[in-house]
Amino acid sequence: MKQRLAAATLALLMVGAFGAGVVSAYAPTDHPSDPPSGTPWEKPTTNPSTSHRAVSYSARCTPAHPGGSIKVKATVRHATRGKTFTASAAATFTSSSANVDLRRTGKSFVAVGKIAVPADQATGPVTVTVTITYDGTPTVLTCTSQISPADTDTADTSPAHDDASSHFSLHACRPE
Repeated sequence: MKQRLAAATLALLMVGAFGAGVVSAYAPTDHPSDPPSGTPWEKPTTNPSTSHRAVSYSARCTPAHPGGSIKVKATVRHATRGKTFTASAAATFTSSSANVDLRRTGKSFVAVGKIAVPADQATGPVTVTVTITYDGTPTVLTCTSQISPADTDTADTSPAHDDASSHFSLHACRPE
């Protein structure tokens, strides 16, 4: 009986020692925390600055009315941190043209801005040219904003509602 108790106690001590890591069954060179090359534990050696997806560009603009403004949004998708990013927009109206540097929003690769529409602008489409410069390489996109007459019955004169629409529409944006 005493031999069984002693054997059980010894077995528990051994399991406790191996389980706590005090004693290891592995030699110091082949311990699982230092796996050999090519195992599933090995981290891949890739360049962290390269992206797995291709970089793409998009530009959107809203419709407007004479005397209002066109909201422009430029986006770089799948961008890499640390790269430079600027954007500008240009629109040619019947009486003049307007160029605007878009401001970057936060730490993302998105820039927004407003282009003022002259009060004497005729209704119809206006082409907006957006230039996105990402990592020193400029990309030119075009989108079309529809100029429509202002609704005089329910016109809101507050500065927060100076556009015909407060959301970005899905007008065609295409590279030149």
